[in-house]
Amino acid sequence: MGVRGIAALQVIDASNGVPGQFAGRLFADHGAEVLLAEPVEGTATRHAAPLAKLTGESLLFRHLNAGKGSVTADLTSDVGLDRFRALCSGADVVIVDDRCLAAQLGDGAAGPVVAMVDDFGAIGPYTDWKGSELIHQALSGSMYVTGLADREPLYGVGLRAHYAAGTNLYIGTVAALYARVAGRPGPSLVEVTVHEAAAMMEQNFSTQWAYNGTVARRDEKTRTRGRARCADGWVVYFIRTGQWPQFCDAFGASELRDDPRFAMWSDLTSNWALAESELQRFAADVTVAEAVAAADEHRLVLAPFCDPLALREEPHLVGRGFWTAAGSAAAPATALGPIFRFSRIPARRHLLAPKAGYADRRPRPRPAIPRGAGPVPTTARRPLEGVRILELTSAWAGPMAARILASLGAEVIKIEGPDRLDGWRGERVATSGLINYPSLDPGDRPYDRHLFFNTQNHDKRSLVLDIKAPGARDVLAKLVTHVNVILANWSPGALARAGLSYEAVTGLNPEAIVVEMPAMGNDGPLAGQRGLGPTMEAMAGIASLIGYPEGRPLGSGSAYLDPIGALMGAAATLTALLHRALTGEGQYVEVAQREAAMHWIGELLLDGIDNENPQVARGNDVDGAAPHGAYPTRGEDAWIAIAVETDAQWGSLCAVLSAPELVDDERFSAPDRRLRHRRAVDEALSARTSTYDKHALAAELQAVGVPAAPVHDGRDLFEDAHLRARGWFTNLEHPVAGSFDYPGLSLRFDGDRLPPRRASPCFGADNESVLRDLGYDNHRIAELATAGIIADRPTGT
Repeated sequence: MGVRGIAALQVIDASNGVPGQFAGRLFADHGAEVLLAEPVEGTATRHAAPLAKLTGESLLFRHLNAGKGSVTADLTSDVGLDRFRALCSGADVVIVDDRCLAAQLGDGAAGPVVAMVDDFGAIGPYTDWKGSELIHQALSGSMYVTGLADREPLYGVGLRAHYAAGTNLYIGTVAALYARVAGRPGPSLVEVTVHEAAAMMEQNFSTQWAYNGTVARRDEKTRTRGRARCADGWVVYFIRTGQWPQFCDAFGASELRDDPRFAMWSDLTSNWALAESELQRFAADVTVAEAVAAADEHRLVLAPFCDPLALREEPHLVGRGFWTAAGSAAAPATALGPIFRFSRIPARRHLLAPKAGYADRRPRPRPAIPRGAGPVPTTARRPLEGVRILELTSAWAGPMAARILASLGAEVIKIEGPDRLDGWRGERVATSGLINYPSLDPGDRPYDRHLFFNTQNHDKRSLVLDIKAPGARDVLAKLVTHVNVILANWSPGALARAGLSYEAVTGLNPEAIVVEMPAMGNDGPLAGQRGLGPTMEAMAGIASLIGYPEGRPLGSGSAYLDPIGALMGAAATLTALLHRALTGEGQYVEVAQREAAMHWIGELLLDGIDNENPQVARGNDVDGAAPHGAYPTRGEDAWIAIAVETDAQWGSLCAVLSAPELVDDERFSAPDRRLRHRRAVDEALSARTSTYDKHALAAELQAVGVPAAPVHDGRDLFEDAHLRARGWFTNLEHPVAGSFDYPGLSLRFDGDRLPPRRASPCFGADNESVLRDLGYDNHRIAELATAGIIADRPTGT
């Protein structure tokens, strides 16, 4: 049998950074032939830290490029450029991060899909700004909410904004390929910016400002989640309605069960800072294992902060075959994976990255996917038009994954139960948390006015169905035959209990795709562990790396792992859709969110494992840049992020701040000296930046080539001039919440956006239209409503 499916694709990766090369790795992981086209001196990531102590190899390069071939390409000469174009002519996809090169490759429908990524794009006031991880996290709103309220904000850890851009680029490119395979004009140019990809991770903040003029802040005690130091380590937890007594028992604090300060849920939420402090008093006498065991017994959301180095030996990951070792005892090489698990796409484990200029196979002469002809195709049609998805998800990761697919054109039918609402609809009768509603008013239908739900559910249809009620299984069976994909983030085994196991689904719809997004995976010792963003982030080793040096682990301020899970869930679904378009095969897909997120700090995990280098929280410190952090500016809790790598940047920074004495200071006279004296650098800068406006100073520094950015809060994110100039926001009229601007996708197809078209659905708003599409008449629909099988208001309202 010849090469088939995604394995038939040919991808040329001519990018030099993390976003493009991670997108290329995702193609290689799923069987595509990926060729890294790099300059003679090697792509930039070949020289990036961290390095393997024994071989000097870049662990970042290995993580991004294992499984690819390599060719050298001199793109500075006409001859070299002609050879490169000839190489690309037989490819299905060409990945680039240079606008000029992208323009020279465009050939409309007759050419490959060109996937282009850069920092800020070609339109908008930040077009010529210099970006870095610190800069993008500052602009995204994420940095502002990460850290402690009385300290400087923290950018986080690693290169997460760049991995977000790479995942978005893969999503958009696979969607473009799907459209071509489906036989209609598909986009020829897919564009992503790191700035927008980072902002996409924190969309809720801009909606909060739009809804009620408030902003989220660092270490804010507005939700019942917390951290506790146990006798032998830290745990993170999230308390849901009715679970306070069980959490008291888990921490050995039974005497707090009936404490009048926390007796009612409204009391607990309004006194949450005190409640967390009281739990901490008792947690110090409980071991992490005892707390975890109690949480498992009562199905509570609680998890330990995992040491990244210790993850290599964790029985759950080892038992699931997550780690692979290669090389020799003298030069070990570890690989992470798989990112996703497919029943039909063979797992490809890549261990070693290619040597420069080495490819084990010659490129095939023709692309796998047929091309069109004539003028550049219109993008008036969305790539996933004609795809139907049944969504069985709640909260952030699953709904956001489905929203991405809906914006790409899929018809998404969201299922909730009369007594089982999406967790982000909030309370049925709001008694607290008014910050989540327009004008701080929950109204009489708060579950239709909640800003979190209304940010992450555009372009969907709502069917409220009591799947446990007699008669509901017939409706589910019709839905299964009606859709192409079932997307779920229920706990392991819940789909099967609902009669929607993969076997049951394919019995009704043989070509169906079933995608599940469990926290820890469907098997292994931790399979049953309940997971939310903060707990999965802690288990992935990410949270322990976010904090101040020598301080307690903090994790991100916004449960960053949730949008990671969303992007990875959308990417996995699209991969399965493309495979089905190429082969006719449906399949089962598992996206273990924790494992997928570990790839976003893959180089740090490899540094810990292969180099036996302990990974610890470093605040805003990074190797190779000083100053690198947040510095106070004029106003309340106002900050500017500055990242300096070169002497020229340092000199320009000092000139803008009118501080020639800093240039003359011997401690700061060279990059290595500034690194050694980074605390003195921070103090000197903080004393000078505090009188400046953060926006004006950032613009002035960027104008002279210094990477800088205001640290955006939710208002800044909503008002960001660059996002506004690029059409990031779309005004949508919601029938209950009102008219507001909502953010969109970090994707452009042939220069155009795919803005959201419809506000998030009211509860049960589409019951009748969905059921009519399934063939039910008005009489039967009325019977279902009378029996309580469908509903347009939650139980108890």
